[in-house]
Formats: sequence, structure tokens, C-alpha cells
Amino acid sequence: MDGEIIHELERPLQDINQKADMQIDWTWRYQNMQYHTLLHVISGYLYEHYNALATSSQIEKEHARLELSFSPEIMEEIPFDQLEQSIKKILAQPHNVYTKTISRAKKSRGN
Repeated sequence: MDGEIIHELERPLQDINQKADMQIDWTWRYQNMQYHTLLHVISGYLYEHYNALATSSQIEKEHARLELSFSPEIMEEIPFDQLEQSIKKILAQPHNVYTKTISRAKKSRGN
């Protein structure tokens, strides 16, 4: 929150210097990472091919959801029956991963 890392504990610490053991639920974390990456791949593909913009996404335990915004006439152009195969082809290729932050204002200006 506001640049701070916050962890919720099962019970309060007795002393500010008290040590706390933490465990990461790796199964959940890894699945979350996979869904997160997949949402980027899908939204990137749809943006590149159909100028669709991701407006919202949500990751649940057993599925993920992606909301997109694009012009209505584009709907007829998207081959939904081939979309899964197109995404699988992208995922089968090696890709470099990098991070970049860009403001929505700058992106909307096309910079």
C-alpha cells in the first residue's frame, strides 16, 4: 500500500522485532503467474491483430477473465474458432520477457 509491502499475520506480533516465519503457497502462486502471463499474451495478440484494448481482468482459483474493448464491427473479423490455436502457437515459441511501464495517457496519445 503506497509503496509499502504489507503481510497479514495469523496473530499479532508480541514485539516489533519478533521474527515471523512465512510460507508461500507455491501451487497457488505458480498458477496465478501462469494465468497472469496468459492474460498478457491473449490481450497482446488481440491488440496487435484487432486493436482490442484490455479494460479489466481477474484471476480466480480455477480460471481467469479478461474484458476487452474494441469496435463492434471487429467482432465479425475475429476467428474465435481459431483463436485458441493461434494463442497456443505463440505460447509454444520462446519469448524474451521484459517489463515496461507506460501511463494510459501516454499510450492513448500513441507515444
